[in-house]
Amino acid sequence: MASKSDARPYQLDLLDAAIDENTIVALGTGAGKTFIAVMLIKEYSHEIVGSYIKDDAKRTFFLQAQYIRQQTHLSVGEFIGDMNVDSWEQSRWIEQFESCSVLVMTKQILLNLLRRSFIATKKINLLILDECHHAVKNDSYVEIMNTLQSSPEHQRPRVLGLSASILPSKCKPGQLEKSIRKLEETLHCRAQTAGDLAEVTRYAATPEIKYLDYRLTDSDQQSSLRWAITEPLEFLDKFKKEVEIKSCRMYKMVKGHFEDCLHILDNLGLWCAHEFAFNAVEELKVAKVKDEGNQWEKALLHLAVTHLRIFERESSTLLAVPGTCRTPVTAKVERLLLELGDNAVVKGMLCDSAICRTASEGGDNTVSEGSEDSPSSSAVNVGDVARRSRPSKLLGIVFVERRTTARLLAEVIKRRSQEDSDLKHIQCDYLVGHSSGTTSGDTYLRKEARMSHKKQNEQLQQFRSEKINLLIATGVVEEGLDVPKCNMVCRFDLPPNFRSYIQSKGRARAKGSVFYLLMDKAHEGEQKKMITDYCLLEEELNAICHERMVPDEEGKERLMEHLAPPYEPFGKGSDVRATLLSSRSMVHKYCQKLPKDRYTTPSPIFICAECQANCSDIHILEGAHHYKYPWHKCYLRLPFNSPISNKIIMGPAMPSKQWAEKAAALQAIRILHEAKELDDSLVPIARRAGELDDSLVPIARRAGEDSDDVVDEGGRGERMNKDAGTQKKSQIYKKETAAILLASGPKAGIDSFLYIFVLQETVAGGSGQYYQSPGSNEGPHPSFGLLTSKPIPHSRLPPFPLYVKERELRVSVHRHCTAVSLSAEEFDLLCRCHDALFTEVLRFCVQSATVGGSTAAEGLKDYLCVPVGFMEPTVAYIDIEMAKIIASLSETRFSPVCWPCPLESLSDDRLLGVCHRDSTMGQGKALELYQVVRVDPHITPASEFPEHRATFASYFKAKYNFDLTDLGQPALVCVPVGTQCLQLTTSRYKAANGRDLEVRSHSRGDTERLFFPQQCKMYRLPAHMMHLAMCVPSLLWRLENLLLVEELRAVISSVTKVGINRSGQELTTSTVLHGYRDEGCYTSEVRCHNPTDGTYTDAPPSLSLSGPHSVGPDCGLLLQALTPRGANDIINLERLETLGDAFLKLVSAMSVWGSNDTSNLTKARSSAVGNLNLYTLAINKGLPGKVQSDFRPREAWLPPRFAPPPQSAQGEQDALGSTPWSHQRITDKGVADCVEALAGAYLVAGGLIAGLAFLGWLGFLGPTTSSGEPDALTAATNHDDLFHVLIQHSRSAFHSSFGPLVSISTCSQLCVDGLGTRVPVDDLDALIRRCMGTSGPPRVLGWTFRDHCLFVQALTHSSYARNWITDWYKRLEFLGDAVLDYLVTSHVYATKREFTPGEISAVRSALVNNGSFAEVVTPATIYERNGAEGIRTGWGGGGFGAICGMDLEAVWRVFIKVFGDKIDKCEDCIPVTPLQQLFEMMPNTQMKIKRTRCTLTIQEKAISETVSARSAQASKQIAARRVIRRLQASETQQ
Repeated sequence: MASKSDARPYQLDLLDAAIDENTIVALGTGAGKTFIAVMLIKEYSHEIVGSYIKDDAKRTFFLQAQYIRQQTHLSVGEFIGDMNVDSWEQSRWIEQFESCSVLVMTKQILLNLLRRSFIATKKINLLILDECHHAVKNDSYVEIMNTLQSSPEHQRPRVLGLSASILPSKCKPGQLEKSIRKLEETLHCRAQTAGDLAEVTRYAATPEIKYLDYRLTDSDQQSSLRWAITEPLEFLDKFKKEVEIKSCRMYKMVKGHFEDCLHILDNLGLWCAHEFAFNAVEELKVAKVKDEGNQWEKALLHLAVTHLRIFERESSTLLAVPGTCRTPVTAKVERLLLELGDNAVVKGMLCDSAICRTASEGGDNTVSEGSEDSPSSSAVNVGDVARRSRPSKLLGIVFVERRTTARLLAEVIKRRSQEDSDLKHIQCDYLVGHSSGTTSGDTYLRKEARMSHKKQNEQLQQFRSEKINLLIATGVVEEGLDVPKCNMVCRFDLPPNFRSYIQSKGRARAKGSVFYLLMDKAHEGEQKKMITDYCLLEEELNAICHERMVPDEEGKERLMEHLAPPYEPFGKGSDVRATLLSSRSMVHKYCQKLPKDRYTTPSPIFICAECQANCSDIHILEGAHHYKYPWHKCYLRLPFNSPISNKIIMGPAMPSKQWAEKAAALQAIRILHEAKELDDSLVPIARRAGELDDSLVPIARRAGEDSDDVVDEGGRGERMNKDAGTQKKSQIYKKETAAILLASGPKAGIDSFLYIFVLQETVAGGSGQYYQSPGSNEGPHPSFGLLTSKPIPHSRLPPFPLYVKERELRVSVHRHCTAVSLSAEEFDLLCRCHDALFTEVLRFCVQSATVGGSTAAEGLKDYLCVPVGFMEPTVAYIDIEMAKIIASLSETRFSPVCWPCPLESLSDDRLLGVCHRDSTMGQGKALELYQVVRVDPHITPASEFPEHRATFASYFKAKYNFDLTDLGQPALVCVPVGTQCLQLTTSRYKAANGRDLEVRSHSRGDTERLFFPQQCKMYRLPAHMMHLAMCVPSLLWRLENLLLVEELRAVISSVTKVGINRSGQELTTSTVLHGYRDEGCYTSEVRCHNPTDGTYTDAPPSLSLSGPHSVGPDCGLLLQALTPRGANDIINLERLETLGDAFLKLVSAMSVWGSNDTSNLTKARSSAVGNLNLYTLAINKGLPGKVQSDFRPREAWLPPRFAPPPQSAQGEQDALGSTPWSHQRITDKGVADCVEALAGAYLVAGGLIAGLAFLGWLGFLGPTTSSGEPDALTAATNHDDLFHVLIQHSRSAFHSSFGPLVSISTCSQLCVDGLGTRVPVDDLDALIRRCMGTSGPPRVLGWTFRDHCLFVQALTHSSYARNWITDWYKRLEFLGDAVLDYLVTSHVYATKREFTPGEISAVRSALVNNGSFAEVVTPATIYERNGAEGIRTGWGGGGFGAICGMDLEAVWRVFIKVFGDKIDKCEDCIPVTPLQQLFEMMPNTQMKIKRTRCTLTIQEKAISETVSARSAQASKQIAARRVIRRLQASETQQ
């Protein structure tokens, strides 16, 4: 253990100085700096003994030092980066603090601990900084000291700095004082050295300095080889200015190889240069070009390989010449080898008198083996002197500059030691750093010139154990590594700076050691002068560091704190504080965290102006002489993208500009913390994507967590997980049924309502005859109807289509003119008919839910489906006879055919089954039925069977064991009746876009079947009723969905009053579900519903509505909005969703327009229109249960008065017991898409007013307020008016929801004027002149800005510091993007009904982009003044904000003038991206994406392109464009 009794006198003096104040100990290597640090730890050990938590003990931190555990009794912990300490949590660090009293770690680890507040400053009692001379610029030592100084003085730890050279790398004599003062101010320490330098000399390293002269001469061999290296170097230097290749990796690598080879040839010789060239060629062979498309890199690589290979072959030839030395080297190497071979020390014969002479002066004190600075007693031991009198062996280091030099020089010495007997005692190897960099001049060879950490430790261990006695090393050995004392150190390359000179010289610590310096005679005078300067610096350093005074910077700070006190948010004495010294750096760090583009770096703007000081301030500083200088006041403005950029921050008056700026920055820290831009540790809050302040947009919170409509899968109860609101996350929802259909079953003796389905075949020009009628239009016409006890709003239900094979049927619902009353017998018959219809005819595998004529299961629909006949749609009757036939099917389905019988009885509206096999096809499956087409008397059972030699009779006998006894009966030509498919809402003959599909037409011979009367049995239900019955599931499915959506429409209308005029009449659109001829499912007709009689009439063209509301959507339009594409229906929400998405983007943009936080506008909008928020709103309103699902009649739809089958018949169920009959699974994104489509539906029906009213009901917006008397609204009367509906009355609609949008200026003109004329800011007129170059009112693209501030704001970039009047263009760009996006989407949606959502998006993307705007705005000089980044705003947002205030029609008038031709061109020829074009041309193209690199390959064409760009999207498009060009070029050549 080290104690004071072991200390040297000067060590005790420096220890006392370190106890009194912060000190930098400046002692040479071997003088015992580490011992002083250990003694200081022991002096303060009473503060670190005990528990870190319970006893509130402090801790000592020792940075970049080792071997102190054995010097003290304290527990010591060592921490390095390889331990992955950066990922440790605070709890783990506290465990280390609890178990360790002294913590040895790197400076970066301690800095991270302080930054993360894992340890408080007051918990550190002593901080020891080893190699503290590194504390310059942005070093971690500087950051640590800045952090410590921000704490109160009584909480700061004692600081001890250790250094053998406290000077910077480059310093001249006479500049020491300034350099040391700067280091002292940085570390807040006083530099000290020993008072008695002679005493230090006894212990520290004082080697003898010797110069080894040599003269480099170019041999003929070297001269003949230099051209292979110098010529490519001259080429690279010549072309680096003409071609931008200097910064590329390949350029640096190639040039580094050539420079290294030339350096080795000049300094080491031919053999070493040959070895280097050989290894370099091998490395370059496997080198990879970063960008395959960069031809320069390929050319550079080829150049390097070619010339190095030439050099390697030529040098190999020269080395093979007879008489040439096996290892030819330069004179410089020979001089070193000569010294190593002839010197007495090297030969191990040094019994030297120098050692004998110094033995009496004191021993070399060590505490432990390998310790660098460990003193012991200075008493002279005779035995030690005797031992030191014996010969010492060589232990030396040769320092070189480059890593390649180290490796090759070590190899030369190894080879020479094998050849020369004078050098056989040398065991040589090399040691270099383990950095993985490849850009410096000496780190190119991956394996040969770079050393792993493990290999480095192995080499050091062999050197310590003297298995290696000569180490060739780079500067890595100069400091920081534990190296034994050497008796010989040589600088093969002269030290590049004073620090390197001191550190390398300090390695010669053994007594009598020698420090060699190799000097070229050609530059001997210059080199010796440099070494002389280093010696003078060393002497001057020792003189200056003795008894220095502490800098008075802290005293200045204490005085200034009276004018600008530190900001301590949690009171005085807290660890969290901001001071004048740390304020500027904290403000700059905050600005660096702000959003930024690649062109601009956000930074604060400081403007200082002279001012008069207050008398009290002068009194405070009286005696410090600061009041004599001009006082200044600083005005600070944060970057535009800061939320508080609209505030001009003014600091107090200070006696200098520098202190004034710090005071203003300190005030900014206070404001930023109060604005929650800094956390409670005064660290900038990380801005995560998706975060949203409630003040920006009223985001709905999740409600209805316990709703019965949502099934909690797995019982987790957590629905807000990372996938919530995305396509990956799905939920199970209960299917809703219209309330009007529940408990609506008819009863005997009570009046009921009869509704008839009227099915008409659709022909060109309108509807044709009734489906399955006996004549053209001669009655009565058969059909099915609904019998309910509740009236159904049938007049509000739009017609809808069904598809029976190639035919399209138009279905409408009509109500029988009178009520229907049933007797008990009739009611019982109709109930049995209803049950048999679904179980026997349609073959549903369900169970009846009726017991005793009443519905047993609650919550089930219980209306009756009955056969009807009608002459007129409103005059019908219940077909009792047909009901009896259907009811009897439960007892018997078929009646036998008694042959012989009239053939007419088999072919008139009859269905036949076959006797030779079962016709039921199993339970739950359709019947196998046939309908006779014709009778063929030419075919009998005795006729030859096709493709067989046997007859029909023998075939049926052999296959089915069925005997045809009458061989003369004629054949019945039948066609199968397809009863399996009951899903008739879509057609397999139509594509999703309505185009006819090329379906293979079957010939009659492929579908016809031959049977004989004796084989057949007659189905009791007529054929026409079977065809009608097959339509029933689709009819009821569509009716139930329309009624469910109608209830939703009524709820929204009752709250929002959308579509209700002053008379209480409802005004809705008249939507006809045209199916594949839909073109948007919207017609321009408006219907007026009279609530008194429930009838609809056509509304007049001009309507006066009550309140700020308009026409509302009907249930047909809303049904489209609630039908996802996955529902496989003829309608889907995609077009409405595209329109609604643009509308929501516009509304959310306007809702956050007035926010001061411009940097969060896009995030706020994204959160508002994001799927998660829309999904949450939909959950709150119960919309998921109304979303339409895929119609699967026998699998997922329950007929009325039926319950799901027993569990044994259901098959696999959901994990929670839900069944497809009662529940459906919908993704969160699917629900959100429905919300967007609903917004689009209300927008299409009633324009902006209706759309905003719907969003208000949904909770997307706050409550709206009327802005006065409403305008008279005009409904659309034709298709061309739809776009007018989408943009009209924007002023009144937006004013009622958001209020007026005004120009937002970041500060008042008064504040700017108060800064004085010396402040470099512009007034409004000057800003306009800068923007336009002319005076007068600004005009751009044909309009005049009434608000000049908006014009200036639209053209102000965030980097323009002279505009202190308005905000920058980000706010207007944000709004203009949403406006133009909505206008273009609405226009394309309204005018191009045949466009798909993808085509709408393609047109919109082609029009609303920076490049498109630049083409138009460039002639107006805006592009030249503002750049491409500002084009979108300059006329999009600026136009919307300045023209008439929120007037979409005004913006469109300007837009269409400029972009009219471009819009027409895009609509006529839909633009496609190069990638889309490529995949259309070559569908087999292979694409690989890795980060921002894209590779496109077409194997059959042998074409491949790889491109790296700023983003993956950009690289894909560029690569696709190149591939297309190559394809076109190859086609042209062919």
